[in-house]
Amino acid sequence: MRVPAHGDEMSWVRKAGPGDEAVIARLVPAALATSDPRHDAREFADAMCPAHGEAPVPHGTSRLLVAGQPGTLAPAGLIYFLPPYAW
Repeated sequence: MRVPAHGDEMSWVRKAGPGDEAVIARLVPAALATSDPRHDAREFADAMCPAHGEAPVPHGTSRLLVAGQPGTLAPAGLIYFLPPYAW
């Protein structure tokens, strides 16, 4: 991935990947708030990053994207998708 050129105001979005674990572990508690002690942010990050942002769930595949600010390479936010589920 390239760093945007000076004056380039484009934010970026990509699949989570190896090397994003620490940032994702810091972002997950705010983004995926849960009081369930079974959910550990570091375990989530460690599972999603080596798999390039994809993980199986009982009803399909979940996906994790990271987003960054213009002129940066480090993620500043995350987007987590779950497949639709019919109760």
